[in-house]
Amino acid sequence: MGTLKDKVYRLNAAVNDHDLNPIGDMYSEDAELIWPGLGATRGRNAVVGFYATLLGAFPDVHVFGCDSVRL
Repeated sequence: MGTLKDKVYRLNAAVNDHDLNPIGDMYSEDAELIWPGLGATRGRNAVVGFYATLLGAFPDVHVFGCDSVRL
């Protein structure tokens, strides 16, 4: 199953690759994503949609480490 750190790195890699499939696989059907300033996004499909919108709006986004984002 992996450690939380492993999961964060897998999520970061999927975001960096703009690959929505692994992102969706990491969330349950009833997932809730809370992004600062934007409120909650509920449900796996909505979470994947959120990432699709994020990656579309910021095509050069690159996540690295466990706590840093570079635009």
